[in-house]
Amino acid sequence: MQRQEYDTTYYTSDERYETRQHLDNDPPVLYQEPISTFASKNAPGTSRNPAATEKLRLELVKLLKVAIQRLKNRPYPPSAFEPTVLVTGSHPTPDLHATANAVRGAVRLANAGAEWKQDTDHDDDEDEVALNQKYSTEETFNHLTSVRDSLILSGDKLFGSTWVVYLLIPLQLMSSDRQSESHLQTNPLVTRSPSPNRKGRVHSSYEDEESVTPASLLDELIVTLGDVVREDCRYQVTRYRPKCPPNALQGVVLEVASVIARLHRNNPEVLSKLGFAILPAFSTFSPRMHERIMRFFEEDLMNHMLYMYEISRRSQGSEEAEPLAQQSRSGQVPEIQVERVLEDSLADRDLPFQPWSSNRSKVSGIAWSAPRQALQSYNLAALVSPLFAALFEAIRLNSRDLTTLHRFHSILRTIIRLKKDAYADIVDVIAFAPSSSRLIAVEALATFWPKAFGHTIFSRPLSVLSYESQISTFVPVVQPTTGLSELHEFLLWRFKAPITSNRQAARPQAGHAAICIVCNKSIVGLGLMCPCCNTTVHARSCYDHNGGVDKLKYISKEDKSQKYAIIRYSQCSPKRLDVPLEEFCQDRHQFRPVHLLSLVLCFICRRPLWGCYSQGLRCSSCLHFAHGRCIQNARNFPSCRTIPFSQKHVTIAHDALKRSWVEHYDSLMWSEMELFDRSYEDVSTAYGIFWMELELLNAGIAAGTIVIEHPTAYAPSNRGKVDEFELHYYVALYGAQLSGSRLARSNSTLEYIENCGQLDSDISLLHDVPLLLMAASSVKLPQSQGSGDNRLLRVDTAEENPPSELEHPFEFVSLAHIRDALGYDINIHSDTTARFLLSHMTRLGLIYRLDSTPLDIFTRDDLHPSEIYSFPSTLAIDASTSVEALFASIQACLEDLDVSINEFGLSLLTRRCWPTGMMTDYALARLTNMVLSWVLSEENRLLLVIRDFGSLREQLPGVRSEGQRLPWPEPIPSKSGSSGSGAIEYTSTRRALLLRYAMPWLLQVHDLQRQLYAQCLYQQCLQLADSSTSGISQLPEHDHSDGELCSQEIKVADETLKLIVKLCQTGIVWTTFDDLFVNWLDTMSRLSRFATPVVFKYLPRLFSSEDLSYRRSIADDGMDEDVARYMMDPWRVIVDAASDDTAGLERCLQWVLVLARSGVEIPNNTLMQLAAFARDFHAPFLTHSILMEALLYSVWVKSMGRSDLLDMIYAVFSRQSTNLRNGIVLKQHMEIMHNFLRHSLTSCLLLYGCRRDTIRSLKLLDESQMISLPPRRRSNITTNPISTNPLAIDMDMLELLCFAAMEGTPETCLIVAKFLNALISEPNLLAANEVDQFVLINGHTLFKCVWHFYSQTQIPDLSNLRITFILRLLVVDPQPFINLLDDLLKDTSPWEQRFETITRLFRMIIDVNTPGLDIPGRQWRLSLVPVIICFFSRMWKDDRIEVRLACDTLMKTLLPSHMDTISLCFEEYLAQGTMKERMDIVSFLTRLHPLLPSWRLISWSALVQCLEDEGEVHPKQNTLETPQTDKGIEDQEAVTFRVRVVAVRQVPAEIPQAAMISLALQMVSDGIIADLQSLLRVKFALVKLIGFDRCTMVRTRAISRVDFEGLVGLVYDPVVQSCFHGMMRVLDTSHSCELPPACMTDKGDETTVQTTLGAIFVDVLVKTALQIDFLKAPYMVARSLMTSLVIVLTKHDFTSPFLSSWTSFLFRAVYSVMQLLVKPDLSFDIKQMIFSVGQAAIKQLQGDKRAASIFREYISVTTAVIVEHGVTSDHMLAVRGRQFFDDMLTQYGSNFHWKN
Repeated sequence: MQRQEYDTTYYTSDERYETRQHLDNDPPVLYQEPISTFASKNAPGTSRNPAATEKLRLELVKLLKVAIQRLKNRPYPPSAFEPTVLVTGSHPTPDLHATANAVRGAVRLANAGAEWKQDTDHDDDEDEVALNQKYSTEETFNHLTSVRDSLILSGDKLFGSTWVVYLLIPLQLMSSDRQSESHLQTNPLVTRSPSPNRKGRVHSSYEDEESVTPASLLDELIVTLGDVVREDCRYQVTRYRPKCPPNALQGVVLEVASVIARLHRNNPEVLSKLGFAILPAFSTFSPRMHERIMRFFEEDLMNHMLYMYEISRRSQGSEEAEPLAQQSRSGQVPEIQVERVLEDSLADRDLPFQPWSSNRSKVSGIAWSAPRQALQSYNLAALVSPLFAALFEAIRLNSRDLTTLHRFHSILRTIIRLKKDAYADIVDVIAFAPSSSRLIAVEALATFWPKAFGHTIFSRPLSVLSYESQISTFVPVVQPTTGLSELHEFLLWRFKAPITSNRQAARPQAGHAAICIVCNKSIVGLGLMCPCCNTTVHARSCYDHNGGVDKLKYISKEDKSQKYAIIRYSQCSPKRLDVPLEEFCQDRHQFRPVHLLSLVLCFICRRPLWGCYSQGLRCSSCLHFAHGRCIQNARNFPSCRTIPFSQKHVTIAHDALKRSWVEHYDSLMWSEMELFDRSYEDVSTAYGIFWMELELLNAGIAAGTIVIEHPTAYAPSNRGKVDEFELHYYVALYGAQLSGSRLARSNSTLEYIENCGQLDSDISLLHDVPLLLMAASSVKLPQSQGSGDNRLLRVDTAEENPPSELEHPFEFVSLAHIRDALGYDINIHSDTTARFLLSHMTRLGLIYRLDSTPLDIFTRDDLHPSEIYSFPSTLAIDASTSVEALFASIQACLEDLDVSINEFGLSLLTRRCWPTGMMTDYALARLTNMVLSWVLSEENRLLLVIRDFGSLREQLPGVRSEGQRLPWPEPIPSKSGSSGSGAIEYTSTRRALLLRYAMPWLLQVHDLQRQLYAQCLYQQCLQLADSSTSGISQLPEHDHSDGELCSQEIKVADETLKLIVKLCQTGIVWTTFDDLFVNWLDTMSRLSRFATPVVFKYLPRLFSSEDLSYRRSIADDGMDEDVARYMMDPWRVIVDAASDDTAGLERCLQWVLVLARSGVEIPNNTLMQLAAFARDFHAPFLTHSILMEALLYSVWVKSMGRSDLLDMIYAVFSRQSTNLRNGIVLKQHMEIMHNFLRHSLTSCLLLYGCRRDTIRSLKLLDESQMISLPPRRRSNITTNPISTNPLAIDMDMLELLCFAAMEGTPETCLIVAKFLNALISEPNLLAANEVDQFVLINGHTLFKCVWHFYSQTQIPDLSNLRITFILRLLVVDPQPFINLLDDLLKDTSPWEQRFETITRLFRMIIDVNTPGLDIPGRQWRLSLVPVIICFFSRMWKDDRIEVRLACDTLMKTLLPSHMDTISLCFEEYLAQGTMKERMDIVSFLTRLHPLLPSWRLISWSALVQCLEDEGEVHPKQNTLETPQTDKGIEDQEAVTFRVRVVAVRQVPAEIPQAAMISLALQMVSDGIIADLQSLLRVKFALVKLIGFDRCTMVRTRAISRVDFEGLVGLVYDPVVQSCFHGMMRVLDTSHSCELPPACMTDKGDETTVQTTLGAIFVDVLVKTALQIDFLKAPYMVARSLMTSLVIVLTKHDFTSPFLSSWTSFLFRAVYSVMQLLVKPDLSFDIKQMIFSVGQAAIKQLQGDKRAASIFREYISVTTAVIVEHGVTSDHMLAVRGRQFFDDMLTQYGSNFHWKN
């Protein structure tokens, strides 16, 4: 055979064929010329020698076997992953280009066709050449060519088939009449045995070849061919040449397959295997070869396989059934179910209706996937679904390859035409095929079965899957003539009233309240519904779009006014969208069938267009309506637009109206007696018809489309009404009968009522969708005539119905079967009601007529019982294996990213799987989980859309573009804007689908089985959460640690909560919120076994205090807002669960604890209710501890405005007082006790406004408790920190805390101390006056606590806060503490107690030096002075040496810093104290100073300031004169301040000042260094106190001095007198300093000189001695002055510059004093001291030139004394006088020059 004869067959289809003009043209016959030429030469029977024939056959078998073996042993191409190794192996350092090529090769087999890009992609030529050098298809091509030639040569001889005859006959011309019975029964797998050779040579020579059967050889060939398709055909031939084009290998593969198919065209098994072997070609062949592949499948496989399949399924009589009966006897189960109805049996039975069935009219068939079918049925039909999947995935409808597109639509329409249930295969594609083929499959269903599968309205419209529609997008000449995919076909419908009761009440199970898509309001009664998408709209007010309303005007004859007739209608949608819309043209009219929504008159016969659907035809040009029969039968048919619309087109007489209705519905008008024999279903159907007719009549009258002329004129107010006639009567009669119980119901209806609830008598069978679905499912089943038993709902045991006898629904049946099923199972006995019901079911898409004839069963008279109808959409209640495919397809649609596919799946769900009681729990649960998974996957899909489409600015999957408007009525408002990523558009479309489809369906499931719905909700959330957080769970068991398990379970629980919140926000929870929330809480409670605190971040979203409107849907419009809020309240769920018993309370408290830890604000009412339950149940202390912990976490989140919770805390403390006291005393369960105290006291602080950072720094909670504190949500609302009532802690609680502090452990004491300190010491708490009031009321208890705090020395943290606490108490009211100290230090108390008291007081003094100690706004040092005084005074007050010694020892341990702090306390006390307080403190300091002589008790500045303040506050009638310039002073800048005494001062005013001066003098005498200015001010105060009149502080340049003169009076108070003693001590001090002489006199030098510290007071002594009246002065004053003179004369150096100017004044003072010796009233002791002064003066005057004159004066005075007492007298004064003379003469006699 010459190869050149086949060279043209290797080219692609676009090189050989042109585009066909129509899909139904006969395909060309492949290989007709060359093969026929060869066949004519080698046809069977050419050789008449049997031995030669057998020898030839064996040689051919050998040849074919060798060819197949060589083909199997060919070099295999690299796998899809080997290019990665090859490319990377050749590049040690792979660059980006090499990596890209490596990744390109590592793809799955389904995308292996990418190798064909080497035809056009030239960038990677070098890589491809390198790859092809390693593998070549030449050898495979040569071997496969040999196989092809072998098959052509030996096919008829090897397989015993007259294949040449079939090869020459076009497949379309083949029919069953041309095929003999032998052809159908021929088994091609059995070959004829060769005739034995007489010599036996043949048998012996070819024994090995005979062992290889043709069947095994054929199987091996098909397997090898499939391997070549999958592997080798991924590559083109290596060397192109004219006789071997690039796709030569692929072409020869298809040739081999075509030869095999035609050789075995009657063998289903071989054809099936061959088809599955070639299917991968769609992925491995070049896209240019797709047309060739489809042509092979269409012409060589599908045409004949489906023809045989349909022949095997269909039976039209016994003549056709007999051959199949023979097959049954041969062991095969027949696929045809022929139901014979004998005429005599029908005659013998008394049936209420006349069956339509006969032995010739009852034809039915079941799906190929149904059980118990012949093997050939599976072989013939199993290839369709994979073929569809391969086609939909490989073919790109936007391709410009017209040949491929034409072939695609050709094979698609061929399969749909030949296989009646092809929709089931497409559904399988949606369910199980890859997602890339899903959209085309959906479009195919919507195109060829639009009424059954519906259309989309929210998402992007589905494309019409037709050749014209596809090429019209890029071929402008071609105009699509198909129907619109979004066309609504509104039908009249009756809707139930909306449910206004709560969700907890019982609801009807048949359906949900319809919502108008225009106004979003409920539809009650009459409405419109599109059966293709279940869109509902009000029939009158809202139905106003341009394509459904004609507004015609005319002139009224009565009043000549202009009136309007508003005619509403709906277009009838086509049966298939790939065919043109039905249109009837005549006389320029363009009539189309419509559904009239109001009664209209025919413009030809002027009679009403009665009927409920498809009442007539409408001309789109002249807008006239007419009967179809009138158009067909009219003789003088008026042309279009020749008859104007007038009043006569709307006017009809009342009698004519009534008569026309009676004539139209005569068969349905049953009398009351006849109704007793009618079934409930018949009456219900008739009632629905009449009700719709009455509504149409009323609508026509209201819209003006019909005007009824009455015999008698109505009043103007009654116009528009109509007299009631038979229509009104029968509506009322049938409605009354349905509301009663006399009408017989079928068993199916009774079982429906049992499962779904009582029927609504107002709703007809026509408008009860679940009942219609039940009827549609019933008519699919094989019938048992007269049984009346509904096998759909019957549940049989295995013994009653063994598997071999189980019934499977039909996929197509005859019309007679459907009619009889309605009669037997549904009790539809009237043919009229049966016809209308069948027509109604057809419009709903429940049944489909297989031909394309327009169907209106109600008006047609030529119905034939043998007409075939199919059930294109499986129902969820079907007892069929196809239900699984339905569910899987819905799930696949919902899992798709394309929202148009989502809408298709949801439409299937709501239209074919509406929840009823007839569905199993498994079906409901599975479908519910699908919908819930779709709802909850919104966020993940949105992220994918943004990533894969939005970021690339591509069209979003399934979302309408801006140019694609929504069909009328627009279901959702137009979007105000769009996002760049497409998130808004995608989300809004999904939201529309949720509201329109998912939510009503879920609501019905909820109302049908609430517990099941709740379980599905939670299980779905749990499953999705586990899958999204399954990272740790994938680890082996031994790899899990407790921490990982805890983290994983927490993540799962938190993610589950997130999904629950999502469900609540979506509004699909309804009354299952309780179950959902409790289930999650139970899951959450299991996490308590972990030590780590559990916190859920999504909890605050569930407990949001925002409006609950976002949690509700349109299905909740009838629910009261308060009821909705009550149902969605999670706290109500918790409270209800806690109200059972103590166990329930503890369980709920654990819930509340976790909720609070996650930052949820627990309402006050909930906490109070839980506390009340704990009280009523007498809950243990641990339960109350958990309650307090939950309270703390809740208050931590929000504390403002929750002061009511304080009363609850007080009540809990009151109830648990006994338990607390016993536990503290016995030291039992201290951890629980401490937790209780920590949580409750911290809550109190928060409620009183304590800041949270203060709580953290206070460390009132331990570390673990601080970690578990919930996160706080920030709020933009600023509130005042003071928002509670005045601070008032319950007295019992305070006493209990005091008891706990004193009797408990150190930790207990620290907890109470921190609480009390923060309560009264923190600046951010309540107002200061409120805290002060609290301290005033509870001072005694508080001081008892703080006193105990100072007994705990082993607690470091306590020492940091107790001083603050006690100071805050002392600044308010120190008296309770003083009283406490008095009780402890009284003389009658044990000395040990006093010892402990001074020890604690010492700790207080030590704590004062704490760094940072401060009480803002308070003079806290003043409050500490009583404590200091109490401590130091024990040194001289206590009578026990042990106490005094302890006090002295402790005092000596004070550090200078402590001394400075105490001095500050004294200073503030002096500055702020009253006169008495100052007197007391100065007296105390004066007493204390000798004990601590080196300690500066008070600073000089403070002391001087006190002296000055005392002078200002108590001026003692002094006035401050205006400053003057002293002219006598050399420095003219000196300013003099003079204080003039105008009256005698009162003694009490001098006492404080005298005490301070005495203290100052005492400090100076002890060497406390003071600056010059301070000494001068003390000196100034001293001279004023002594009584000098003219006291002045004079400043010259930088030095000041005190001038004073005029001693006018002396205060004789002991305190004042002590100043003289102090001055004496100052003069006697030995401490030296440097002082300027200018501070003593105006002529002194300002240069400092070394002198004693007391020298500055010498002038005060001298002037006082000169001016004082010693006779009136107190003894102590006089003695102190005399002693001071002796000291000055003895210790001070008057020769120094500092005192030199005061020498004369000193001796004058001595002389003045000496003169007192002669005074008789002077005290003897004073006189003795005067002699001492004189003796000191003699010593001071030694060497002085003025000594002689002074001595004379001294001698004269001494002589007078001696004379007075006698020279020889023994009087002491006389003795001292003589002694004075002796000393003076002895020491200085030689130095004096005596004169007379």
